[in-house]
Amino acid sequence: MTDRLKKLRELASKIHKVNAENLDFNKYKDDISLLIEELSISQIELELQNEELLFAQQLLELEKMRFSDLFINAPVGYFKFDSKGSILDFNARALQTLAISSNLIKNTPFITFVEKEYHSAFYLHLHAIFTIELTQGILNTKQSQIEIAIINSKKEKRFLRLHSNLMFDPVLNEKYCRTIAEDITLEKQSRVEILQLSERIEASMRAGNLAWWEVELPSGNVYFNENKAKMLGFSPERFKHYSDFMKLVHPEDYENAMMAFKMHLTGEKEAYQCEYRIRNSDNVYLWFYDVGKIVHQQRENIRVTGIVTNITEQKYYEQSLKGANATKDRLISVLAHDLRSPFGAILGFSELLLLNHKNYTEDKNHSVISTIYKSTKNAYNLLENLLTWANSQTGKIAYRPSTLDLKMSVFENISLLKYILETKNIVVTNKIVDSIFVNADKNLLDIILRNILTNAIKFTPRDGRITLEIERKHGGFVEISIKDTGIGISAEILDNLFQIGKNITTLGTENENGTGLGLVLCKEFALKNGGDIYIKSQENKGTSVYLSIPISQEQNVLKNLGSHYDFSFVDKLLLEIGSNLSLFYLEASKTLFPKWEELKEVISIDLIIIANEKLLEISYLFNSNSLLELHKSIENSTSNFSLNDIYFYINFFENLKNTLLSMNLFAED
Repeated sequence: MTDRLKKLRELASKIHKVNAENLDFNKYKDDISLLIEELSISQIELELQNEELLFAQQLLELEKMRFSDLFINAPVGYFKFDSKGSILDFNARALQTLAISSNLIKNTPFITFVEKEYHSAFYLHLHAIFTIELTQGILNTKQSQIEIAIINSKKEKRFLRLHSNLMFDPVLNEKYCRTIAEDITLEKQSRVEILQLSERIEASMRAGNLAWWEVELPSGNVYFNENKAKMLGFSPERFKHYSDFMKLVHPEDYENAMMAFKMHLTGEKEAYQCEYRIRNSDNVYLWFYDVGKIVHQQRENIRVTGIVTNITEQKYYEQSLKGANATKDRLISVLAHDLRSPFGAILGFSELLLLNHKNYTEDKNHSVISTIYKSTKNAYNLLENLLTWANSQTGKIAYRPSTLDLKMSVFENISLLKYILETKNIVVTNKIVDSIFVNADKNLLDIILRNILTNAIKFTPRDGRITLEIERKHGGFVEISIKDTGIGISAEILDNLFQIGKNITTLGTENENGTGLGLVLCKEFALKNGGDIYIKSQENKGTSVYLSIPISQEQNVLKNLGSHYDFSFVDKLLLEIGSNLSLFYLEASKTLFPKWEELKEVISIDLIIIANEKLLEISYLFNSNSLLELHKSIENSTSNFSLNDIYFYINFFENLKNTLLSMNLFAED
């Protein structure tokens, strides 16, 4: 406003106050005209300003309506809380979330909808909001966030993510909490489902020896499922870079693995696939199969993701399948060749005998019948070995280890072959003179010993020699050696003796046939017994077969229990039996002592019961209370006999027999 206009306004005010009758309008005519003009201009300006203000009010109302519509119809819930958590304001989505009508929600404490386990968290959240300081009454933009669960009026459980700010109402001059309530129920459910799916995938991977992996290039950083490290027996922290894995790959497989990966990166192969051996924490190589593919590529930055699986067992079965195929081929060969030969001889000579037996001399008939017998016996032996081997492959031969006296087992098997030894006049030198107890299956051990001894006889010329010795070895084993002065074995044949897929059959020194399965069975049964077998040989100098067998842990029991023998027992017998003591010795030598001696060869509860029955018979026969008490003691212990108990009684009766012998009652038969 100009100074002149100001003066005119002041003048106008004075004029208004002066009586109009005294006013000289002519004197101020020009000034009044100017004032009227200024007033007209001001009136127009005011009218324009009024129109602008009216337009601004309309715009404000429109924006207010838009904001109100946005607030009411927003896709998320809006709440206005006081410091106690009571609901001061809300929108439609908030009502929908709580499943409640608008006339019931006003001033309702929000905590009534919050699930109990989240009460403390909500109050702490609210407290944190209202302790924020406002700056000169201006909105503080600092936001607090929390996830809670509510139960709405329909008893539905919903998960909400609350985003809260402290606000200030200048009209009411008070603070309030503005909260956006984001319904994350579906997100929570998805998270749970993803977690469950992830757990199922992880469990499936563990069950199937699988693991996922990812490598970034060019950095070489690796990310992987922890099962990959666990399959190798290492901690996952050991592996940060792909080279940490590659250092463990077998040197023979390293180049192939790297080449397969490179060919995929260059596009030569659609996917990366590779089998390789990798060393675990026990320094044992396992077989792994890798398959992967590029999942992201941007210029030089590449990400490759894949799956790895442990195929060690599969590889083992592949090798087993190869062995089974070799076995099948060998069996077909045996059936086609080895079995055909003896049956061909049987049929041929049988036909000759059938057609010409009347014309043949007695010696000729005997010769033909002898040939038929030998061919039949050879075919039978072959079939028996085939059946034994087949049963061993299908698990039908049970493994029942027991404590055996190796000296007795060797003696029994030599005795069975006595006739063949005498026929070829072969001398057997058995240097196994002391009892030594081993842990083995009697049937399997007998098969091994018979096969070894039969081979030694077969390949030893007449007037030859076979020597048996034993030697204790480290690790709780005893090694029995069976050495012959036979024709020996060539190096080529020696390398393949224990392989089922090789056709190894050789005629003996007197054209004795073989099946080619004997030593295969020996090897298999030796391993089953916990030992092993190997052969040393030189052509024309002889062969030595070495069989190792685990020594029984109770091997020294008999020796240790010798001191426990009660010699006063004989005194009781003398008093009870008197002059019949010699008769008692004769009877016991026939029925009682042999039964207890059998137990030295094979430990069996059945044999103990039989031996004890013989003791009962003798106790009644000689009216001996001492023998009867001994019988009852053994009978009461039978159900829970330990090996020590058995050896004690074996030793007891052996000492009893020796004591009676020392009395010169009779000379031992």
